[in-house]
Amino acid sequence: MQRELEFVAKSYSDILWWKAFIHRQKGALKSFIVPTHTFDAVMVNDAERGENVLVFRDDYLSTIVRNSAERKYLRVKTAKKVYYFTVNALKQSGLDVSITIEEQLPEKLLMRDAQQISFMQRMRFAADDVEIEYVSRNVAKLHLTLQQVREA
Repeated sequence: MQRELEFVAKSYSDILWWKAFIHRQKGALKSFIVPTHTFDAVMVNDAERGENVLVFRDDYLSTIVRNSAERKYLRVKTAKKVYYFTVNALKQSGLDVSITIEEQLPEKLLMRDAQQISFMQRMRFAADDVEIEYVSRNVAKLHLTLQQVREA
């Protein structure tokens, strides 16, 4: 699967970071993890600080995660922060599914605060052609084509 995306770097330091990142990846088959920005799951319970289990509405989530090695990394976006977790195990119970994560929650995570929950994909540059369009000295548009990498 390929994805085309456009990213706007809004500061000179962002432009330098992206140029260095692209330079390190070009010509290599190195992969990196990219958010899908989809709505893959819905939380059904709050999670306390220090816990390592998140409970979601099943909606075929148990089937998707169990059958796919690409569903190892979870991104939870709230109004205040974005959290990244590594999925360890999955347990189905009735209409819900509990996902055990490797990390412990740094703070209480309320289900009403979760704006978007999505899995991360392992991608690499589909080609060495990366377009950087400078809008001004401090703003640039990056046009990238990424290709999904299957995980073993």
